[in-house]
This record gives sequence, structure tokens and C-alpha cells, in this order.
Amino acid sequence: MGVEESIEFVRDAIRECTRHIECPTPAPPPTLPTRLLEIREKAVRLIETVNAPQVVKYAALSHCWGEPKEGGPPSFVTSRGNLQEMMENIDYEKLPATFQDAVTVCRALGLKHLWIDSLCIIQGGDKDWMSESGRMCDYYGNAYITISGTCSAESSEHFLGKQVSKHKPVPITFLDADKNGKKVEVCIQRLDADEAAWSVSPGFRSSRTSQAPMSTTKPVASRAWVFQENTLSARVIHFTGLEELGVLYECKHGLRAEKISYTRDLQPWKRWRDLVRDYFPLRLTKECDRLPALSGLADSFARKLPEPKPRYLAGLWKPSLAPDLCWTRELCWRMLRTEGFVSGEYVAPSWSWASVQGDGMAFGADSTSFKPLITSFQDTVVPKSGKNVYGSVSNGSSITMTVPRAELKLTCSVSKDGERTYALSSVIIDAQELWVIPDTVLESWEIPPTNQAEPRYSVRRAQHDFQESFEATVTCIIVGEADGQLHGLLLGISKVDSSAFARLGYFRTYKNGLKLAYETIDEWNKVMKAVDTCRKQFELKKEPLTIF
Repeated sequence: MGVEESIEFVRDAIRECTRHIECPTPAPPPTLPTRLLEIREKAVRLIETVNAPQVVKYAALSHCWGEPKEGGPPSFVTSRGNLQEMMENIDYEKLPATFQDAVTVCRALGLKHLWIDSLCIIQGGDKDWMSESGRMCDYYGNAYITISGTCSAESSEHFLGKQVSKHKPVPITFLDADKNGKKVEVCIQRLDADEAAWSVSPGFRSSRTSQAPMSTTKPVASRAWVFQENTLSARVIHFTGLEELGVLYECKHGLRAEKISYTRDLQPWKRWRDLVRDYFPLRLTKECDRLPALSGLADSFARKLPEPKPRYLAGLWKPSLAPDLCWTRELCWRMLRTEGFVSGEYVAPSWSWASVQGDGMAFGADSTSFKPLITSFQDTVVPKSGKNVYGSVSNGSSITMTVPRAELKLTCSVSKDGERTYALSSVIIDAQELWVIPDTVLESWEIPPTNQAEPRYSVRRAQHDFQESFEATVTCIIVGEADGQLHGLLLGISKVDSSAFARLGYFRTYKNGLKLAYETIDEWNKVMKAVDTCRKQFELKKEPLTIF
């Protein structure tokens, strides 16, 4: 489709959207951004809404900033130094290509105001950024529409008019079990030669966070901040750059693009886990933004929950804390090659999924059937900013809980080609070891001596490619059980406090796979006591412990 056809498609989609039960009726926003771009005939300017006439509606832009060129100026931004100049006039021709296209779309839709983060938030000033980033939930949620330059890798690239054909759709006929064996034909096509992303049409049901047509095959879709922006928005126009899709219109009802349509089924608590799972692999320029980039979504999620509002704990929610602690980077039992290392800077406490990086993650336990074994709990999670309780947390944030625990030996074996194998060697049933799933590459380290004569060793997440085999004592805790399986965490001594712990990984037991014939936590105790290697020293006990 050409630009004019695309705009007409959007107008028609908006008209249809207003008839959806799930979609809010466009209305004047209850709160406005602190600043907006006022779109005039040949130029734009920055305005402060407190001094502006009542704004009926505005658009928001979701885009990739891109990296500044080496030795070149930073991206087109507003700073304290140019604020007054930006409020007087901004030459349209000097705007980055993505911003120009956003202005063009606004004019075509009759919108006179536009919000762009890099222009409407003063950059280089932590105070303004901290205040404004915590309100992005409102800014995107209250926008009449969000314009997403899905195919633009940075603000210097145009998104209007891009039409690239990747792959032709292939018709497939199958029997639909829901329609009494009736034959149904769908079309399936690969959207990018380098990514396993596919679209199916027509009538394919999908949640908003599942792999939609643009998926992560486009620059915007792979950015963590943009993920939040698109999810918060009531309506999003995706300029995909793909001939097969053209413009994709997304609202609470579903997705619409020529012959492809999606609808969604929302389940609040499951939705949060889905959001986290989709958000986890997305890229961030600054890793310390991992929680702030999700703060708007967390705020929006909390608003939809009944009073009293649940406590938010660095990416997890207290009511579902036990099963949500059972996150894992990879849901497999034998992780031979562990990719990724822990960040050198503090991002989140070790028990939060936000503390590690990776290409994917999963939750090891089904929250609907999970029976927590935590008998007491308290936390010291403190937000860095009192204005944004869903953003970054202070170093030293911890949780203290009473759970079943045991001290076991962890072995790490490294093959000649660098493949690592981790196992709890104290747990041997029928000559099989219990495999664990580490959060990152792990390494042994010597605990700084106090009064003890003998050196003590523990295990921690590595910041580099650690290639040595080792054996060290770790603490295992059992968080809960579900469907006949026990779910637990692997802990090492904390560098913050030698009497506390830091998370290392996740494990769970299988009745059949490892022949652990337990039915309850007492049975687990009996089985463990039956193991000769740890019969005399192992005792399953419930004691409070603190995890940083």
C-alpha cells in the first residue's frame, strides 16, 4: 500500500476500533504530558501543557533512538541548553527522518500535538527523566494513538513508504477440531529470512504478547523501552515495512492488516508472566534501565488490580512471589553451554529475573497449581525514586523467608570444548545426579576469612568466561511444589553479607526422570536421608534466610 492508502486504512481501523467493547472510546486525556510538540503548518515547537489551551488529543511516537555516530553529535534531543530554542521553533527539515514521518502522519490524521520522548523529556538531567519516565504509563496510555516506526532502526531512518517483500504466503489446509472436522485453509509465511517468525491468517487467535506478525524481526520490536510503549498504548499503528503487511493496526481487540487479523484473550496474572517472558530478551542501551523500562507496564498492571494494591518487588508481585521466584533462563535440565554473564553494574537483586541477561527465559512452575512452602516472608525492597515505585531499586534490596533448605555439593565439569555441566553431586538416586539450571556461568570463590582457620568457598555468578571445573558447597531451598514436583533455588554466599545468600540458579525434581519416589516434602526428606553420601550431614530444615 502507498502512503495515502495506509493513512486511509488507519482512519478506517480507528472508526472500527471505537465500536470494540474492549477498546476505550477516544476522549480528552485526564492528564497531559508535561510537554508536547505543537504541530503547525510548516514547523513544530515544544510547548509546556500547563500554559497551553486544553489539548483534546495527542499522538505518541514509539521509536528506536539508535546509537550516536562515532565522534558525532548525540541524537536530536531537548536539553537544558536548547530548551528555550525548542519552545520557539523547530524547523521541520532539521527533524530526524522518523520524527518527520510522525509529524506527517499526525497532520494526515488531523492531530495537532505529538509526544516524542527525546524531545519532550529534558535529556541529560536525571531529575526530569526520573519524574517523566515514571509517568510514561499515562503518556502512552492516554495518547489518542501511538505511531510505531517498526521498520526504522534509528531516528535517522524514514518509516513511511517502505515496502519490502520478504516471502510469499503458502496456503495450508487442515481439519479444525473446533468445527466438527471442517476443512479450514490458512496462509503461512515467513516474515524474515534470519528469524523464526511466521504469520498465519485468517482468524488466528493470539495474545498481544505472543509472536505477532512484526515480532522481533524488526528493530523497534526488539527494544525493551518500545515493548513497554506499545503494550501500554490503547492503539498502535505499526509501519512494518513489509509488503505482506503494510501498516498493522493494533488495539485491545486485536491486530488488523489487510488479510491478517488477531484477537486476544486477557488473563491478568498470566498476562504479567507473558509480558516478562517477552520483555526479557529485548535489548537495552543501558542495562540499568531494565526495571525502569518496564515501570509503566507495572503501574498500568497494578491499576487494574483490586485494592489493596499488591507489593511490587523488582519485577515480581508479592501475591504470586513463590511460583514467580521459579524463573529460569532456559527450561532444560542439562545446560551444557551457559551463555551470558552477570552485569558488572547493579541492576536488580539476584532473586529477580531482571538481574541477568539472556536470549530467553521461562517460569518453571505453573502458578495455578503451585503450593508454596514459604512459611514466613518479609522484604527490604526500596525504590531508588520515591516517585516511581515500579522503577529501579536500591542496592541491598533483599527478601527474607522461611523455607525448607539443605547444604549440598555443586559440581561443575568443563569439557575440552568448553561445555559445562552442573549437578548437585550429593543427590544420587540410582546412579543419577540432579541437574540444575544455572542463571549464568558460575564460578567458585573464596569467602573472605573471619576467625575461622580453614578457608571457605562458595559459588557466584561469573562476570567472565570461567573455564575451570570446581566443587563447592551451596544452599538449596525448596520454594514450593506443583503436580508432584518440587521447585527450588540454588543459593551461594552473598558478597554483600556473608550470613546471607545470592541466587545462582533453579532446579526441580521429577518423580520419573530421576526416580525420586516422593509425594510430599516429608518423602523428599526420607529420600535425601537415604543417600549414603549425605545421610549423616543432611537434615531438611526450615529456617529463615535472606537473599540479596
